[in-house]
Amino acid sequence: MKKTNLIVAVMLAAFAFTSCKKDETETDETSTELTFANLSVEENKKALEQNGIEFVNHINSLPDEKFISALESFAKISDRATGEIPFEIKELGIIGDAAKAKNLVKIFDASTSLNSSINKLGDYYGTYTWNASNDSWTKVSSNSKLEIKFPSVGSSTNNVTFTASYVASGKTATIDGETFELPSSATASLVVDGKEELKLTSTYQYLSDGSPSLVDLKLVFGSFSLTTNVTSDSKKGTYTFSLNKGNVILLEAAGGGNGNANISKIENAEDVDDLLENANSIVSLMNIQFVGNVDVKSIATELDKANGLSDKAYSQKEAELYNKYAEAYAIYKKEKTLIAKIAYESVEESYSYQTYYDDNGQYLQIPRTITYYYYNLEPKLVFKDGSKISFESFTDTGFSQIIDKLESLADRMEAKLP
Repeated sequence: MKKTNLIVAVMLAAFAFTSCKKDETETDETSTELTFANLSVEENKKALEQNGIEFVNHINSLPDEKFISALESFAKISDRATGEIPFEIKELGIIGDAAKAKNLVKIFDASTSLNSSINKLGDYYGTYTWNASNDSWTKVSSNSKLEIKFPSVGSSTNNVTFTASYVASGKTATIDGETFELPSSATASLVVDGKEELKLTSTYQYLSDGSPSLVDLKLVFGSFSLTTNVTSDSKKGTYTFSLNKGNVILLEAAGGGNGNANISKIENAEDVDDLLENANSIVSLMNIQFVGNVDVKSIATELDKANGLSDKAYSQKEAELYNKYAEAYAIYKKEKTLIAKIAYESVEESYSYQTYYDDNGQYLQIPRTITYYYYNLEPKLVFKDGSKISFESFTDTGFSQIIDKLESLADRMEAKLP
């Protein structure tokens, strides 16, 4: 489908090289108002790598957090438990698996789904205690909370307690024919040896069809914290996100978009422009800030008029429209100087194969070669000297130190967990 590249552009705008409108972020300048940093391409690489190393240095303590080994222990004993397993508590095990894999985003995703992966959390309220003698759970009924007691790695006693509860909003949402009870607030905590090592607090509001109009969530895990806030009236939405270690902001984002998105629209949408008219956001990783915006509707409208063009001409038209209606660039946050801008180019590619048959299916004594040409829209980094470099080429060399740091962190994580 020729609109596939539009989806790619929105993803770039929303996650990678993205920005917010001036009244929604601290960044007031546009790319045309900023000057390039007085650095060569290789010097920019070194600066980006050093920024990444500083980020890794901050998260290097993750393998030592108690919640990781506790949740890993939970995942292991749940896998071998006999009898009925209380509710969908494997979501808690997923957090442990995510922690073991050093995947902070997955930790967040799994945590937020604790309260949305089941139809009614209250149906599973009770205190479940691990019985190591027969690998099973013992349940005591409760009307107010879900509580799970189990041992951490190396413990002979149930020294870990997970607790979850929520307040129902009185509203429901139906997705794929299944009805879910919606909370107005929810909490979860993980206590190891009497100390709280993980805590989730969240509040929610909804539109009439069950679409969220407000999500305010905070997850504290050890010395780290994740916070997010999302607002939406189905026509306009905004979000903020932050990952901190203590008082140090490691990663933050903010943005929004205009369109027409509710549960029904999302389920039935065929193209991005069915939901979004424009999107903008800003993402900061330590001192590197990625900014951009995309006018989805204008791109889609003009591409609809280009359907009669050849593949090559259509791809060239795409590049023209993306450069006109989408802006993306990276800056050094403190210095407020440009690293690179994004420019889109139509790139011709081909593949060839040999066949012993002609167009009519007749066998040939000597094989012929058939070559097919196709076209991709490729974003390229444009630096101060005017050079245009693909993302793949840019990252192919010059980042060995950060790779070594990440591999070292992975080795430490693997050594900490059974």
